[in-house]
Amino acid sequence: MSWLLKFYPEKSIAVLVGLMIGSLHKVWPWQNTLNDSVKESQAVLPKQYDGDPQIAIAILWIFIGFAIIFIIERGKTLLSK
Repeated sequence: MSWLLKFYPEKSIAVLVGLMIGSLHKVWPWQNTLNDSVKESQAVLPKQYDGDPQIAIAILWIFIGFAIIFIIERGKTLLSK
């Protein structure tokens, strides 16, 4: 991966971004099931979700994720000095 990022940075980042966007459907928390089957689901916005969307909890997890990344990056910066 380091070699790819060193010699082909734009293409490598494009592939990684594509993989993340492509996997978004699987990790999207608000999905309505179709035909009472777990395998058939449709990603929807929180307002269209059949159950309790729990938006406050989702926002909390977003902030926790950003905080973890910030702490890791800050730690790497401090350790490299």
